[in-house]
Amino acid sequence: MGQHVRLRRTRHGRGVEICEIGGELDLLTAPIVRRELDTAADQGRHRLVIDMSAVEFCSVAGVELLLRAARRATDGDGTIAVVAGRQVRRVVRLVAPDGPIVWFDSVCDAVHHAAGDRNLAASGLAGIDLDSTQRGLRRYVEVVAAGLGLEAAAAWSDVDDRTATAYIALDGELPGMEGREVALVWDGRTGWAVGAETHSGEDLVIRAWYGAELLPEPDAVVRFVRELTGGRPVGLDVPPEPSGHPHAAQIVRARLQAAAWSDREPHMPEVDVPEQGAATPLWHEGVG
Repeated sequence: MGQHVRLRRTRHGRGVEICEIGGELDLLTAPIVRRELDTAADQGRHRLVIDMSAVEFCSVAGVELLLRAARRATDGDGTIAVVAGRQVRRVVRLVAPDGPIVWFDSVCDAVHHAAGDRNLAASGLAGIDLDSTQRGLRRYVEVVAAGLGLEAAAAWSDVDDRTATAYIALDGELPGMEGREVALVWDGRTGWAVGAETHSGEDLVIRAWYGAELLPEPDAVVRFVRELTGGRPVGLDVPPEPSGHPHAAQIVRARLQAAAWSDREPHMPEVDVPEQGAATPLWHEGVG
């Protein structure tokens, strides 16, 4: 035991830090995870979701780091939510039956809790198949990541009954923003955007938005990123106006669901990348 652990931290657009842990969590690997969680706390990120759904083994050392993370979050006037399977929960409850850990079955529910949305009212999208929407978005985002030469582990996506978001950690830097980590982000209202992390740990500073088309062809997204990181002023310098279509959100989800069940790679209508500066929608296909 204790020969490997997989760890990734991503920042959710609603101010929540998500830490994904996989593999084995014991005396040898727990210090690695503890350092990452301490770093998040030191940077003032106290709304934390710990996704342990891929953890194969958890020892007492793993339980201790969870309790430590929960205490630090509470001390920082924050909260912690943990997603884990039955085996991990059983170990934690045996070691700390009265511990402060709040358990969830999905990352979506955990993010809602950490963000403070603990009494969500049912929306008009509640009846839509979120599982297939999530599957379709994951496939779409992973194809974009692959086009950028990145592994699937660099990408993260999330769907719930109110919104959908995605994040891809990019290699390299943005001209004029050297020394900062770069990310490609997506949400169901304004589509794709490229930005850089701030030194203060706040949300990304967006360099450009792709445009009004929410689900462009993955190749077009790849061109957008490469041209922007190469110094060309492409895209929009302000967020596109959300679609005024009364069923825009349902259309986005329907297209993602179709991609989930397709026997080929996700395909969206081919579009061109606009020159930067136009603040009005430039495309009329899709949900716009």
